[in-house]
Amino acid sequence: MPRVEACGEGSLESLGRLQSVPSRGQLKAIGRGLEVLESVACVSRRYTGSDFKPVAALEVVKCWRREDGVHPSLSRVALHPSSRKPQDRRNFEGASGIKVSAVTAPPTTQDSTREWANVRLKAIEDLLDADCLTIISPIQLGLEHRVKVAIEAREERRKTLVVILDTPGGVVEIVERIVRVLRQHYVEVKFIIPDRAMSAGTVLAMSGDEILMDYHSCLGPIDPQLEKDGRLVPALSYLSQFESLIAKSQSGMLSTAEVVLLQKLDLAELHQFQLARDLSISLLKTWLTSYKFKDWVTTETREVEVTLEMKQERASWIAHQLNDHERWLTHGRGIDMRTLQQELNLKIEDFGVRDELKKAVWDYFWFLRDHMGQNSLASFVHTPNFF
Repeated sequence: MPRVEACGEGSLESLGRLQSVPSRGQLKAIGRGLEVLESVACVSRRYTGSDFKPVAALEVVKCWRREDGVHPSLSRVALHPSSRKPQDRRNFEGASGIKVSAVTAPPTTQDSTREWANVRLKAIEDLLDADCLTIISPIQLGLEHRVKVAIEAREERRKTLVVILDTPGGVVEIVERIVRVLRQHYVEVKFIIPDRAMSAGTVLAMSGDEILMDYHSCLGPIDPQLEKDGRLVPALSYLSQFESLIAKSQSGMLSTAEVVLLQKLDLAELHQFQLARDLSISLLKTWLTSYKFKDWVTTETREVEVTLEMKQERASWIAHQLNDHERWLTHGRGIDMRTLQQELNLKIEDFGVRDELKKAVWDYFWFLRDHMGQNSLASFVHTPNFF
């Protein structure tokens, strides 16, 4: 059974002795001088044999009142699921002065899920002393507008934004608009990649001042995708096949089937693929030079002063390496942190070695993925003011 102990005046300790969901009157009686103005918001029940057990969310929306005024505390008391981390309970305790000592299962309504997600996201914000924005979504038309609304919903902002990004990729033109929004409102932008940021997601991550990954995270080849027949298709695959057919044609080795295939290719569409590829490389070079390399002052080995031309050359080399279809072979191949560090000489911070941050990120990330799975959501954007 859930039990909550209130620090200071008043106690809800008796809640642990209840054998059913408490009523508003019971909560008032338990409060001992504290008036609960709102009662249970949502409760999901499950029967095991003949025993009744409230096993899901029990969230008390309340306002503490004492005779001498309003008691300062959070607007909600959430009874945490026993499977969650102890740090969650410590977060609530530190913020509200209310200690959660025993818990029920996760919440099941939109409001309570949002509250839980906000608590987890704010824990990451506090650890990094930065605002956080979460994007778990393909990068398609409309995402840039949701990001804009989510960012502008904040009344106060820190100077640094941390984007928790998980994406299979998408349209690079949308990436450009998203970066414009982020840089309009923040001096510094960092990216945390818990799982993957593929294709256009890699281009987006490269716009950051810092990138944080762990051994499991991956970026991908910057193979831009374009919409074709209602689905996203990798541009480099089409261009690679076209160039292969042209080479065979010039050597007189085309088969009849390949001649037919070549005739069916849309040259205007291929031109769009080429432009998307060139745009991906151009954006990556610009952003690496402006942001990722901004603090690169001297070379590590010879301690030579780094010039703008050196930064641009390095950015161009990385962009072409990530665009090398022959090297990575497939559009969906993940490029892990070690490969990025050792073969592409990119500076990537390993958030996996920071135990508290690692636990906070993964607890929050899987909470959201579980919520998205249960509600069949393919796209999700979150800040404390936007859910």
